[in-house]
Amino acid sequence: MKSWAQRNETVIKVLFVICMVLCILGYVSSPVALVGGFLFTYFFGNPFLSLNSKAVNWLLKIAVVGLGFGMNLKETLTAGRDGFLLTVFSIVATLVLGYLLGRLLKMNRKGSHLISSGTAICGGSAIAAVAPVINASQKD
Repeated sequence: MKSWAQRNETVIKVLFVICMVLCILGYVSSPVALVGGFLFTYFFGNPFLSLNSKAVNWLLKIAVVGLGFGMNLKETLTAGRDGFLLTVFSIVATLVLGYLLGRLLKMNRKGSHLISSGTAICGGSAIAAVAPVINASQKD
């Protein structure tokens, strides 16, 4: 016997799109949207699961650009000037340490690069940006 969600797949897709539009237009705050997304997926599942990999890739890129536009230029330049060397050192040290740990633990080279870049830069968005450059597969 099919569950309610399986019988009403179109209704769930329409509801998902309505919720997404409300979030994008700013009618729903970010924390409420996050919790709402968790609850929606828990109760109804992801109605667009087959599109996840493409959507996540594009949305991460858009989010990073959006974060850049939201930054105050004066504060960014001040922080950049004061912390530039520290930032460069910490990124390089993290990448080198990640590379060495990956070799020590005999990890897949691409997986090691992805984890190191994600740790050094900013997590998921860095991984999404580096993955196509090193031709990483979904498995990596």
